[in-house]
Amino acid sequence: MNREIDDQLEIILLRKIIKGSNTQVFALDLDWNYIFFNHAHLELVKRMTGKAIVEGDHYPDLVSSHTNNHPEVTGMLQQVLELGRCKYLLSLNESGTTTYYEVSYELISDADRLPVVIVASLTDKTTTIRQNQELADKTQFLQGLLENLPVVLYKLKDDGTITLADGAGLSGLGIEGGDLVGKNAFELFPNLTMRLVQAFSANGSRFVAPARMNGNVVFFDNIIFTELAGANGEALGFAVDVTPYKLSEKEVLKHQVEIQQQTEHLKSLNAFKDKILAIISHDLRAPIASLMTLLPVIDELNPQDIRSLKMDAMEQLEEVSGLLDNLLHWAMNSFSKNLRRQSVAVDLSKLAEGNIHLFGKQAGAKRISLINQVIPGLAAFADWDQINIVIRNLLANAIKFTPEGGSIELSSFSFDGYVAFSVKDSGIGMSSQQLDQLFSHQSLSTCGTGGEKGTGLGLLLSKEYVEACGGQISAISTPGKGSTFTILLPLFEG
Repeated sequence: MNREIDDQLEIILLRKIIKGSNTQVFALDLDWNYIFFNHAHLELVKRMTGKAIVEGDHYPDLVSSHTNNHPEVTGMLQQVLELGRCKYLLSLNESGTTTYYEVSYELISDADRLPVVIVASLTDKTTTIRQNQELADKTQFLQGLLENLPVVLYKLKDDGTITLADGAGLSGLGIEGGDLVGKNAFELFPNLTMRLVQAFSANGSRFVAPARMNGNVVFFDNIIFTELAGANGEALGFAVDVTPYKLSEKEVLKHQVEIQQQTEHLKSLNAFKDKILAIISHDLRAPIASLMTLLPVIDELNPQDIRSLKMDAMEQLEEVSGLLDNLLHWAMNSFSKNLRRQSVAVDLSKLAEGNIHLFGKQAGAKRISLINQVIPGLAAFADWDQINIVIRNLLANAIKFTPEGGSIELSSFSFDGYVAFSVKDSGIGMSSQQLDQLFSHQSLSTCGTGGEKGTGLGLLLSKEYVEACGGQISAISTPGKGSTFTILLPLFEG
């Protein structure tokens, strides 16, 4: 090799070595045989071919033994001669690991002179290529998510303009991504405006909120990034449809409320059970115990005392009989909820007449006037037995809490497919607290104006029966002026 070439190569080597240890320098004659190569090139060829090169080796043969493409190698060298440079990507598999190099050939001698001097620079592109491949894999994975899972990828400008919307999650709203691009998110989803505006001031903002469109409601779990969408004032959002989970939460809350209500109901029933046991142990035992005390000594009494005790005994037996009737009906109603009720035409005037006759003697003992103002022939569509028990309880209570010389009026009227039946007394009335608890298990009965006893069970039973017939029961009262109880039932229009 002449001195001019040697000097030129030394200068090139010094420059390239300063730039990096991967720089290769080699010289070829016009037949592409080696006339010079540096250590870096020698090591690369060893790694590629597994053999050491010597001066005079044919470059295309060496490279082709690795690439199996002799014409391509020759064409590449010809390109170096014509253009002065050439680049290609070289992959080496070393110990099961693939390493990628970008090889750059540069002609540094005059092509008309011999030898042809070529400098080859290698740049390790392994990290870059792997990162690009990972990015491509992630992009493909994300695209798969967008196409198959209920997710949405979107981009927004700070004025609310949508510049990107894609993903299968949009199907829940009955739209496609193209339907949203160019439109304003603040106008389309006004309930999300504040959340979206706040997201622009906090990178990574996350919130769950419903989106509404075309009559559809979808709950999205949103996370919005302001640092990933570029420097053009946009935000990148990723949303997942979590509607099924939100509905599940609602079901759980609903069941929790139902359980709480059932718990309270059971507590109320338990308290009512205690009350019933108290009634049985006291209000039933007391009259019976009194009669048992009286019977052994009755033969020792004179006729006048016997007549007086007989009247007292009859009153106690009537109270016990009424109490037993209510207990029996309440028990039947509680344990036979699914029994079919027989709704028929119930002539309220006849029920009123029958109960006035039943309680005539009891009302007469307190000189209470019973006034029947019920419209003859006016009928309700209900269960006859149940409504008869209701009227009996209302009339018994009215007599109980009306003082001597008072009055009780039974009346009725119809309107809008319903019939109203009222029992109005001139009794002692009730406080607002008593009215609030009147038809509940907490209702406490008080003694009547004549010392009559009661349990409060009759009104509770009446409420259950009226509601079972599709009606309602209510009461109004003023302390010292009396009370009015009204039942509202479907009108019989047969």
